[in-house]
Amino acid sequence: MDDLTAFYFTHVRPYFGQSPDDAILNQYEPIVAGELREKMQVGVEGSVDNPICRFCGLGPDKTTFDLVPHAVPEFIGNTKLIATDECDTCNNKFGGTIESDLANYLGIERILTGMKGKNGLPKEKLKGGSIQKGKHTKLTEICSMPGADSIVHDSDQKTFTIKKIRAPYIPAGVFKCLTKIALSIMPDEYLDEFAESRKWVERAHDSWGFVPASAFRAIKSTIYLPTPYPHIHILLARRKSNVFGCPYMLFQISFSNMALQIPVFRGQVDVPVFGERFLTQSVPVIPNRYSLYPATRPCVKVEVLDLSGTHKLRKDEQVMTMSYDSMISLDVSNLILEKGQVKFLHEANDSSTETGEA
Repeated sequence: MDDLTAFYFTHVRPYFGQSPDDAILNQYEPIVAGELREKMQVGVEGSVDNPICRFCGLGPDKTTFDLVPHAVPEFIGNTKLIATDECDTCNNKFGGTIESDLANYLGIERILTGMKGKNGLPKEKLKGGSIQKGKHTKLTEICSMPGADSIVHDSDQKTFTIKKIRAPYIPAGVFKCLTKIALSIMPDEYLDEFAESRKWVERAHDSWGFVPASAFRAIKSTIYLPTPYPHIHILLARRKSNVFGCPYMLFQISFSNMALQIPVFRGQVDVPVFGERFLTQSVPVIPNRYSLYPATRPCVKVEVLDLSGTHKLRKDEQVMTMSYDSMISLDVSNLILEKGQVKFLHEANDSSTETGEA
């Protein structure tokens, strides 16, 4: 049994459901499925000695391949999956455009779920406070000045509500970034079908006219459990040949506390599937392991994201609420807030002073 089949039976098929009448199981078959635990490479266009960029189509005579592109962005925790057929020009372009869109959209969720990126654990400075993951613990460290409205504590409801304006991003760029990841892991045999899609991704912020922007929708599942996905899961599934009325391909990436799913479009032919049996499409939701079992089902929130906007959002507020069961009071009389740091000042046994960051 090959790795893809093994992963499918152990990780994918059980999440699709046990019933033989399950729609997802009957409609789609996986062409890429895996968990990023070990170092691996993707990209088979050209060769190691004569690579051809998957997106712009240029070779080493017109571009360079000196960088180490990640097929899945580093900022969501990928250190394992490397793309060998993405040129330096495209890599730099994606990093400054559509990958920034996705990173800025995720915002403080990257901190609350501990997504360790290229520059380590992220940190957000808020008006009157800050929030970050502990460097030496898995705790979320929240610092707030009295009267600050960016972090609100409700002692009656036992919640902390964090409000933050996201860094500027283009919603359609988030959809395009997810499409880029799907194309990066796509087997070479399907790339000709997606020639239009690849060129659309390569243009980054310079082009949105690929399919109607109203089709830019993503399905987001948030799992409110401690680190449900310690390793990134990727799944690219193709519609079976005798199935109509649903997208040709679906892509899902699961990491940390969330799963994001999109249809992967070949072009206008897929919106809707003209010439086929139906002129409308329904997008099936690929379930995750936590949404199938009664004990964890209440911990999963599923929502549809409207990513149709093609203009940069600069005042998009992100609101996250965290709850707790109990609170322990500490003596903070010796804490001093200075330049975003909490300094712990006390006398140790050797009369030295210890300093730590919050």
